[in-house]
Amino acid sequence: MRIRKGNRKKAEKRRGKAGIILATLLFLLFLMPYGISFFAETDREVIHDEDDPSPAPFVICKNLLGRTRIPLETYLEGMMAAVIPAQYHQETLKAQAVILRSRCFFHAETENGEYVIPEDKLQDMYLTKVQRQSLWGDDFEEYDSRIRQAIEDTRGIIMMWEEKLINPPFFRVSNGTTRSSQVYRKYEQFYEYIKRVECKNDIRSEDYADLITVPKQEFKNIIAKLLKRETWQMEKIILHRDESDYVKEVQIGTDWIDGEAFRAAFGLPSAGFSFRDEPAEIHIESKGMGHGFGFSQFEANEQAVDGETWQDVLFYFFRDIKLEKIVS
Repeated sequence: MRIRKGNRKKAEKRRGKAGIILATLLFLLFLMPYGISFFAETDREVIHDEDDPSPAPFVICKNLLGRTRIPLETYLEGMMAAVIPAQYHQETLKAQAVILRSRCFFHAETENGEYVIPEDKLQDMYLTKVQRQSLWGDDFEEYDSRIRQAIEDTRGIIMMWEEKLINPPFFRVSNGTTRSSQVYRKYEQFYEYIKRVECKNDIRSEDYADLITVPKQEFKNIIAKLLKRETWQMEKIILHRDESDYVKEVQIGTDWIDGEAFRAAFGLPSAGFSFRDEPAEIHIESKGMGHGFGFSQFEANEQAVDGETWQDVLFYFFRDIKLEKIVS
């Protein structure tokens, strides 16, 4: 093709731009797997179920490139790693796996005849394989294997109550007793299967007792914020406790603050707290770690060490539940 002298530079520019575009596309194609890994966290195994006539339920993770589908039993590995010590007894890990699977199914939906669990509805934390490797270091292979075995040994099993899916709560350590579902009326419809039980072993946990010291001015500022006031001067504080000795409500004058909200504001590990007033500061002592409802991981583990099975510990903490295998 002949090119007029006056248009030669334009043609050369066009060829140069085309070359740049081609090089850019090739570069992007080369980087695409890394981009997907960054946005979709592909160290989470992705489901491939096109040829499976009875596919397993999966968790949907949304990202900038669309949706990633992860088998529930695989997803549970990351959940387990984030919420319970992997060195706990194998029966404790099995019980925790059933609790987490039940919590996932509680939020399940159906899509084209399959169970779908939107990740954004799940409140429990998740650790990717890379994060688990960082957390466990040289123990990764052992801990990862223990968790996967606990999930496999309870595959498809969930907890039911009165033929309904439930969202069983759990926590790390009690103050010596778990809390009754009657404590908070607003939770009754979800927590009727919870019962108050003794956790005599929890006192042995290194997380059982905690003490923080708060300068008085900081204490006043936090209270003022809770009361939605500009300032607050030291007034009488009355702690109203439930039957398990957790603070249900905090009364300050004519104002009332939910015990869990108070706990969160001060970063306390438990609502089983009490105050000690010193000249320049406030000492806040607390017992336990977590909200105190449902399954105490430490107590369950001590029972497992003593020979109880994962079924035994679940029946100990939850009332009138049934264990059902909902999928294979």
